[in-house]
Amino acid sequence: MTQPVAAAPWPWLTGWVFLSWRHHEKIRRDLESSLSVGTAIATMRDRESRSRSASLAWFDHWYPVLCFFFLFQGVVMMRISFVIATGVFSVSLLSGAAMAEQNSAMMNAYQARMLIQDFTQRLQGELKGAMKDGGPVAAVAICKDKAPGIADSLSQQSGWQIGRTSLKPRNVERNSPDLWEQRVLRQFEDRARIGENPNTITYAEVVEESGGRSYRFMKAIPTAEVCLACHGKKINPEIAAALDAAYPQDQARGYEAGDLRGAFSLKKPL
Repeated sequence: MTQPVAAAPWPWLTGWVFLSWRHHEKIRRDLESSLSVGTAIATMRDRESRSRSASLAWFDHWYPVLCFFFLFQGVVMMRISFVIATGVFSVSLLSGAAMAEQNSAMMNAYQARMLIQDFTQRLQGELKGAMKDGGPVAAVAICKDKAPGIADSLSQQSGWQIGRTSLKPRNVERNSPDLWEQRVLRQFEDRARIGENPNTITYAEVVEESGGRSYRFMKAIPTAEVCLACHGKKINPEIAAALDAAYPQDQARGYEAGDLRGAFSLKKPL
């Protein structure tokens, strides 16, 4: 009977040696890796420490500069804000003042127009009654006596100075224009000459005078058909005689219908 042959131990031994070597290599690599990581961590910590130290040194160096910069910036922004706010406030005040002045001018112009309308209605009422009772000759006396009284009455009631004027006045003593009125009347003539309707021509201005500031307003007086009896080129001799007697220096003749004859002139102290 054949006896079994015992297996040689060398393959097992070789495998054990190989596995031991692989395990040793793994331990060595793990150790080296651990040492490398530790070294890297240490290096990173060292760098972080140096970076922190550098940052603290930079901060210590620049902190006063930064404080001054932000303080200066704050002051500058406050100044800019103050300048802007002052500008806006000034503009608001100017706008408010301009608006108030404009509103005042509109109100004054409205009052002036209403006074002119009142004056015209009263005078026309007197003239119609005189024309009905005594004809154009009677109307001459109304213009001479009643018109100034109506103007004076309205002036006392309103606080305005109300009158009529012309570059060719009929009542020279009362209605001759001053320098300002002369300038405006010539302006009216120029405006009518280029086609502006005399019924709508007006002018207003705040004037500095010796007695103070005044608001002045003028409205053109066009020549109507009914006015030609006393202001036209062909005047009845009887009417002409009455005019000569009432107004020795009369210049208000020779007009045609639509001509600019003069203007209402109103003034209000401010």
